[in-house]
Amino acid sequence: MKKPKREHQGGAQKFAVERAGDSVARVPVSEFPFDDVCAALDGQPRSALDVVAAAEAFSQMLEWTLEPLTNKGRSTVATPRMMLLKLAVLRLILLPHSFDTTPTLTALAKEWGTNKQKLSRIVVSFRDRFGVVSTWMKSDSAREAYRVASIQKNAVSQKCVQVSKNCVHSHP
Repeated sequence: MKKPKREHQGGAQKFAVERAGDSVARVPVSEFPFDDVCAALDGQPRSALDVVAAAEAFSQMLEWTLEPLTNKGRSTVATPRMMLLKLAVLRLILLPHSFDTTPTLTALAKEWGTNKQKLSRIVVSFRDRFGVVSTWMKSDSAREAYRVASIQKNAVSQKCVQVSKNCVHSHP
């Protein structure tokens, strides 16, 4: 039988205690080879500080998924559905290559059973909190231009409805 690998030459094998219900077992522990994994991914070894900083940042992002979404000073309850939407947006922002194509928020909203506006609020919340911007995100000036255009379009539609139920004004 092969002896377990020792972490340090001549040192004792490390063990941890694993509990499952009422049973307790000693299991061997080995150090995770962060440098080897990082080198295999992009050829650059990482320091322990890099790994700790990345883990802390990701931990804060996961905590963000548990927080209520605030919009115009109002908070929504952090429901399991909202948490799943935030996790989906987190994947979209951090791993955009995990999608076959770069989807639009409209397409994702339809797929995820919500509306584009809610997804947009989640994306903006993430961007504002962490400063992460993806290439597919609209700038604040573009978002404002869309908002103004939407208000103007709705105002024209409302005037037509008020004048006559049979409005002949064409809407783009």
